[in-house]
Amino acid sequence: MDCVVTPLKTLMGFSVHLNVQFKFYNLPFVLLLIFIFTRKVDGSGLVQTPEVKMITWYVLDVPFVLLVIVQVVWGIIIKKQR
Repeated sequence: MDCVVTPLKTLMGFSVHLNVQFKFYNLPFVLLLIFIFTRKVDGSGLVQTPEVKMITWYVLDVPFVLLVIVQVVWGIIIKKQR
């Protein structure tokens, strides 16, 4: 089974190919996002207002952005070694 690669142009002009594994990061992100925006009360009993939901969403974004940054940098390093 062949892996589909997606070209991504960076600001420095490198062409980085991200593996199909990158697409699997989207599934947990979307599932957690749906969970955050559909719940009325969180585990501590706090009522979820739109402001609290947005803050929770921003907190959820941090690890996923870090994963994307690491994967892009890793791709640039591997491309330079070839």
